[in-house]
Amino acid sequence: MTFEIPATIKFYLDSWLENAGIVGLCRIVGDDVTKENQEISIPITSLDNFSEKYFNFFASRQRYGRLTRYQDIIDFKNILARWQENDFNDFNEKKLTVLNEWYTNTLKYSVKSNSYKKVYKLIANDFDVIKALKPIDSLLKKLNRKNFLTKNLQEAHSVLMELTEELIKIIGYFDREDSKRYFPAKTLCYMVINNAWNGVSLLNPQTKIPDFYNDYQQYFVDPVKEYLAADHKKDKFVCSTCGRPIKSQKLSYSFLTGMGYDTARKTSNAWSFNNDQFICPICQLLYSCVSAGFNYNLSKQGVFVNYNHSVNELVKANDGIIQTIFTEMRQHGSVSPFRALTMSFANQLNQKQNYDLADVQVINYDNNHYHFTIIPPLAAKVISKSLKVSFGKDGGQNLLTVLYNTGIQNFRGINYYSIYDEVMRRLFNSTNLFSLIYEMETMLNAQSTNIKFNSLHIMALININTIFFKELTEQEGKEKMEVQKNDLSKMRGAGMNVLKYYSDNENEKKASTLAYKLLQAINSNNPEKFMAIILSVYASQSKIVPSNLINNIGQPDVFKQYALAFVAGLIGTVKKGDE
Repeated sequence: MTFEIPATIKFYLDSWLENAGIVGLCRIVGDDVTKENQEISIPITSLDNFSEKYFNFFASRQRYGRLTRYQDIIDFKNILARWQENDFNDFNEKKLTVLNEWYTNTLKYSVKSNSYKKVYKLIANDFDVIKALKPIDSLLKKLNRKNFLTKNLQEAHSVLMELTEELIKIIGYFDREDSKRYFPAKTLCYMVINNAWNGVSLLNPQTKIPDFYNDYQQYFVDPVKEYLAADHKKDKFVCSTCGRPIKSQKLSYSFLTGMGYDTARKTSNAWSFNNDQFICPICQLLYSCVSAGFNYNLSKQGVFVNYNHSVNELVKANDGIIQTIFTEMRQHGSVSPFRALTMSFANQLNQKQNYDLADVQVINYDNNHYHFTIIPPLAAKVISKSLKVSFGKDGGQNLLTVLYNTGIQNFRGINYYSIYDEVMRRLFNSTNLFSLIYEMETMLNAQSTNIKFNSLHIMALININTIFFKELTEQEGKEKMEVQKNDLSKMRGAGMNVLKYYSDNENEKKASTLAYKLLQAINSNNPEKFMAIILSVYASQSKIVPSNLINNIGQPDVFKQYALAFVAGLIGTVKKGDE
């Protein structure tokens, strides 16, 4: 017996997982979504060809599609056209390097990848793209001979003409409408979609349906229509998420990353070996949209801000983050979720002065694991104020933006340790930056080759740390810490003057030794030892010790800020001539 299918389906804000699915649904369905305060409704007609809308969201040039190798293949057509228009007259070794890198790392890599091989049979064209690489390999081999471009101009011109024609044929194959539909979407199944769920439907290695559009529609969408058309009066079970009645315990959370387990093979995970965590087809469809609701880069990292004041605010907050990710990745190649979060926060703050991240839940996804944080009011205030402090050589940046590209290669078992991300983690955990600043100054003093920061970046951290302590003391009702940015700059200048004194006397190694001793005193929380060393240095140079050190020796946190600023100047570089 079938019943009349309702005109709309409603979804309500709940936990972060359901909310991420709701944001995903809003992005996929678009203008057909009706948003109210704490709920959305979508017309049942939006389920028709839902898989088209689903994959179009990911593969669109305005979304993840523009970040794929597929798009790099298509875009290279413009470069080839420019070379042709100029009759290859300005083609040189530098352009040959560009061509080689694109061919090897983008075109050839993609053509021979497993994901692309699965798509070839879905394209209505007999062109053998793998076979088409062979003549290109031969032509490039000729071009890459030593001095071939300069000593054999006529032959090189002929090779370039032939090579370009062959490449345009391959690009033309990828520029077809069916190619645009399948190739980027298939790539993003393994780069983005499988971050939130895996092992079923198109992400099941044993799937029998070759067209992944049809696979998704049949597995996630058609069961919803069947469910809505069925009679549920005699159903014995209920959905663990929404409470809707269900006939059988067939669907579970097991397909979600980090959320469930194999209910058939791991029954011991359930109470008394009897699992009762099952869901309805409607919630299963919602959870499949979590991939669209999260904000990912292409390095298996993502972030979701559970700003659940209302559906509109939730969508707006996350749309700002994902747009920042797309823009930054297109311009710079990569962006961390923490950076995207704060950049988006800064943009929102400029538009709406009362926009606040305090007490908002942030879910960070990193390599198949979720990490949960409630942003404390302290961190929200520090971030907000740091964004308003101009910094850098021309004052065009702030305390946070100046740290965007700072990091350490191969540090603590991590390929690239981002200073910016570490600052955000510490602030989110209400932890000061003293130990991080100490490590950075120690590495800079040792002239480590794997670091990507200088003393100016360290000064930015010291200023952020100062704001942190000011807000912390105010929050705890204590006397507010008074450390001014100008005073910190003067302390850095004092350190630079000592460095210049040693440099003028051709004894820069003594400055490094001094910095090491001062850092040891700071690390052991011994201001008296620090001052004893400083007094000795200034006495030998017949100069007056900076008053900020003398006046604050009884305030350990204040003293440490000035001491670290002094060392930042001491381990910097000496300006010579007109620098």
